[in-house]
Amino acid sequence: MKFNEVLDKRYSVRNYLDREVEGEKIQAILKSSCMAPTARNSQCQKIYVVKSKEMLCKLFGGKPLFSTPLAFVVCGDKNSECKTSYSKRSLMETDLSIITTYMMLTATSLSLGSCWVCRFDEKEVSKILNLPEN
Repeated sequence: MKFNEVLDKRYSVRNYLDREVEGEKIQAILKSSCMAPTARNSQCQKIYVVKSKEMLCKLFGGKPLFSTPLAFVVCGDKNSECKTSYSKRSLMETDLSIITTYMMLTATSLSLGSCWVCRFDEKEVSKILNLPEN
């Protein structure tokens, strides 16, 4: 698929088929996250793949959102150096946004739908997934 075709086909999917996503496709999406540019090449991302229906229900308050078969939980490592030499502020949110966009475009190129979801409580997700403090 040509790049412009990927851009044309990409949209937020809010209703998924009830079937597993192939492991090769998951790996391709994860690989694309490492290809995304980050401040100082910090690669601050920590990505968790959630496939368990039980865990998806916990993450989305009782039921899997949009009947999704999986979720990529894209987190940033606060210990990574996500600053440019001229900026004192962290660019982690910017980096994670770019990374997530790469992942979504890759999903589209693999004929998979995706939807960016920011409807969650960070502390609750951290607790559910037993994430480290950073």
